[in-house]
Amino acid sequence: MGKKMNDRFRLRMIQDLSSLQDKTILRLDEAAARRISDRIKLWSALNLEVTCLLIGKITVIEKEPAIVVEDFIEIPVLPDADLVARAVTQALDTFDERVVGVLRFHPDGNLYPNFADLLIFLVSDLRLGRPHKHVIVSPSGESVVLSFSRCWNCENSFFKAFPRVEVREDDR
Repeated sequence: MGKKMNDRFRLRMIQDLSSLQDKTILRLDEAAARRISDRIKLWSALNLEVTCLLIGKITVIEKEPAIVVEDFIEIPVLPDADLVARAVTQALDTFDERVVGVLRFHPDGNLYPNFADLLIFLVSDLRLGRPHKHVIVSPSGESVVLSFSRCWNCENSFFKAFPRVEVREDDR
């Protein structure tokens, strides 16, 4: 039997700017959602800006493509964005194909990407050699989902300059 999906535990998305398979939605299975909700409470109480890799799979739910988060890997809280980016890179090497996104928790509630978010989101896309979802979450559970997907598909894309990216004729 597959894992149960529970909308009660979904993050309240207030904006989805991602275009990873334009109609693809991000869902959390019940166990991952409960664990993330519990961690959000802890991160809020400690006022920590936390980074997590979202582990899951791309699947079809009710005839629509969906990214289902089944687990997450919490990256240690480090004093600067460069160190966090390095830790993310090491974790990406371990979990590579299972990574479907990166979650950043903002204890101040601001859902606008900061410098650390941009650095970590860029590094993760470049390291994986593909676009994925980037989620910023506030203490209230509100979130914004972003992606560089359209940037990957631009004719002169910066992302195509990196070795892990394969450009096929039908991608142009």
